[in-house]
Amino acid sequence: MADALGRAARPEESHTVNASPLQYLGPTPADDQVAEALVLVRHPLAARELAARHAHTVGQLTDRLAACWPDEVDLEELAAEGHAALLHAAVTAEDEDAMAAHAVEIVGARLRQVLSASEWYRKAMLGRARPLCEAWRGLVLGGREATDHALARRLHLGPSDLGERFVELAVIFAIDPGAMLPGTMEGRPADAKYAVAEIVSALPVEQQLALALHSHQELTFPEIARVMGIEPRAAQEAFGRAATCVTAEAALSSWPAPQSLTA
Repeated sequence: MADALGRAARPEESHTVNASPLQYLGPTPADDQVAEALVLVRHPLAARELAARHAHTVGQLTDRLAACWPDEVDLEELAAEGHAALLHAAVTAEDEDAMAAHAVEIVGARLRQVLSASEWYRKAMLGRARPLCEAWRGLVLGGREATDHALARRLHLGPSDLGERFVELAVIFAIDPGAMLPGTMEGRPADAKYAVAEIVSALPVEQQLALALHSHQELTFPEIARVMGIEPRAAQEAFGRAATCVTAEAALSSWPAPQSLTA
């Protein structure tokens, strides 16, 4: 009895969850039924602690995406969305070792979703980016080189306005490449990816470098500019030109396109 009273008089233990933080929740199927997929759930306290240890991910991704956005971004609202996504990542991550990569994927996807739902994005995509790619593709299919002069004439733009189109397309492609290349390359012929590689290899060196630094090194446009020793706008335009070419020519039905169309 005394021992029981002593245990009852002890102060409450820490709220830290010491038990295994992962629980499998779901119905228990009958022996003759196929088991339904189980849902992986982490204890809320453990999830919050794990999310707190990776809070820096939200700040890094928010700054990275906002750095290329042309209009003023509500960083607080964007960060709030990022933290909500981070908590979801903490709940569903397999273990702490997998959390870093999982957080980047989940938070990045959510931030891109928020930005791509904006009015600027919708107008830029439908009214300016897609017409630019269609004009480029039309010239290529017609056996003509997609020069600035030819593009400007097709789009009824001046030289400076055409440059702005490439700058805008760079933002759209950086936010959501899949919107420009639906399905990425899934469902394409087996040699489609090699054809895209051929398109990239034919680009001017500056455009190839800008594309590689962003796609493979994950640098922002200001960071690309510092590496290349050029102005940020010039780096963004170089990336936009490369993205326009890849987006336009990757949609051609012939893989690879005849040499006469890409010369």
